Amino acid sequence: MTVTPGNEHPESAEDSTADVHPTKISRTWFPTNKWEQLGERLYNVFVTNFPSNAVRVATLRIFGAEIGADTRIELGVRVLGIQQLHIGAGCVIGTRSLVDARGEIVIADNVIVERDVQLIS
Repeated sequence: MTVTPGNEHPESAEDSTADVHPTKISRTWFPTNKWEQLGERLYNVFVTNFPSNAVRVATLRIFGAEIGADTRIELGVRVLGIQQLHIGAGCVIGTRSLVDARGEIVIADNVIVERDVQLIS
């Protein structure tokens, strides 16, 4: 790269083509689509307190989460980023936990997450 007079801080080709505006707000924390947004609202407001593990797990699967067999999601678990959530088989997510998978969370098989835990990606 050549430095010319008046250009003491040259930018690489990648930097010069990027359209970055300092006042733009990063939207990476928004749900990726309306289906996921609907799923988050429905699950976190109504389904998370429904007294059936099968209904809670089925709802998360319908809205895009990958959840293995024999996994238990306890009451009051709040989930963000449903489509980026991957939980293995035989796992337990404890009561009143927060699972923020907006940056993707992968939980392996046979993992127990205690109550009141926050998993944030």
